[in-house]
Amino acid sequence: NMSEIAGKATGITKDHSRRLYGQRLLFDRSPALELCHGAKITGITWPEKYNGEWVFAWHDGVHASTPADIVKLDAPPSGEIRMVCSSLIRAKSRWKFVYRDKEKDKSLWLKFDKNEAITNISCKPHNSRSP
Repeated sequence: NMSEIAGKATGITKDHSRRLYGQRLLFDRSPALELCHGAKITGITWPEKYNGEWVFAWHDGVHASTPADIVKLDAPPSGEIRMVCSSLIRAKSRWKFVYRDKEKDKSLWLKFDKNEAITNISCKPHNSRSP
């Protein structure tokens, strides 16, 4: 399902999530991904009803949930990050976000609290193609 993953976040898991080890599950019993440490996930979404604590993503052809705290997001390619122009696009955060990774440059990621206004948002046009 390329339409469900195109343009969405990707990442890898920082920990395992398997039934064998007492896997955490959502309260509504939504299907959960079984993942090994370092598993690649694509098409990541953050359903509002889970308050940023759970994500849904694709792994090995399966679309299901996993705890957000075990996912390490991939930074967008530097060529896709535009920092020179201003934008009128604004958004309001649904939950607090702080990127925690000691190995990476923290200046790549925004840090914000719940209900904080995020301004000057820019993105790659949906119909553009990579060179």
